[in-house]
Amino acid sequence: MRRGLYRIIGVGAFPNDVRVDDDGISLPVEESLYRARGYKPLVDDLPWEKDYFFQQASAKSSAPC
Repeated sequence: MRRGLYRIIGVGAFPNDVRVDDDGISLPVEESLYRARGYKPLVDDLPWEKDYFFQQASAKSSAPC
């Protein structure tokens, strides 16, 4: 099942992407295609790439040993 992980800001004329996990395989999908196919969670609910990795790093550093 494909599931959105985070949003990626487009560079120049390129559109924004969404990084999608598809059963352990991570791939980029254009934001417009992600919206059109109705993937979950909603694009507007996904963090941006830098925020996603900050959250991941914070979670690892606060995890008990």
